[in-house]
Amino acid sequence: MQALMWISRSVRPLRVDELCHALAVKTGSTHLNPDNVPSMNTILGCCLGLIAVDKEASTVRAIHFTLHMYLRGNSIAFSSPDGTMAEVCLTYLNLLSTKDPSEDTMKAPLLEYASYHWVTHARIETTDAAKSLAVTLLAQYDGHISARLLLLKICCEEWRHWYGNKPRHAGFSGLHVAAFLGNTEILTSLLKIKDWDTNGRDSMGRTPLIWAGMSGNTKVVQILLGLRGACMREKDHGGRTALSWAAESGH
Repeated sequence: MQALMWISRSVRPLRVDELCHALAVKTGSTHLNPDNVPSMNTILGCCLGLIAVDKEASTVRAIHFTLHMYLRGNSIAFSSPDGTMAEVCLTYLNLLSTKDPSEDTMKAPLLEYASYHWVTHARIETTDAAKSLAVTLLAQYDGHISARLLLLKICCEEWRHWYGNKPRHAGFSGLHVAAFLGNTEILTSLLKIKDWDTNGRDSMGRTPLIWAGMSGNTKVVQILLGLRGACMREKDHGGRTALSWAAESGH
């Protein structure tokens, strides 16, 4: 059932090694036991012919599109699927082996998916465990490899258009991500941990308030504006304020 959940509810088709690692993660654990990583043959056997491996793309899929749509649209097939997937992604990112940017990412095959899409799953559904794991990750996000990967994912095309190269993740803090995510509970918990630079800028000159404005997170904007020193007139490197970004995005 866990395999069917990941295959039907993932943001994109999962590679074989990604699925195997996702199924090996125990929520909240501090290390990944290699002995818990199942083989693809084991997963295929457990799923009784309902899934198949696309050998050309090296991804795993439901045996038929109608099955995929049924599982994706069936609200009782899985319990809290997006919340569970957010928990797994966040647990994976909190593993010690993924905190070093110099670490060989081939040893952490779920790293890319978890870095890109934990926010996506958490936006749909956030469990108490996911909130706690998110705060743990975001508290030390400045030096985490997933900060670089997430920023590249959401900004790379825009950055190349305006600046001609890839953005640096320097300055892209947990507060920026919490503002982008729009979860007030995570943001509030994060603000209790330490004194954050309310107007801190990432490599594009964007403050947490600008990220919140871009995403249309009204409650988060209100919280940030209530912090000491928060300034809504701050501009990014393109000369744009939070209000400018919010207006363009239709918020």
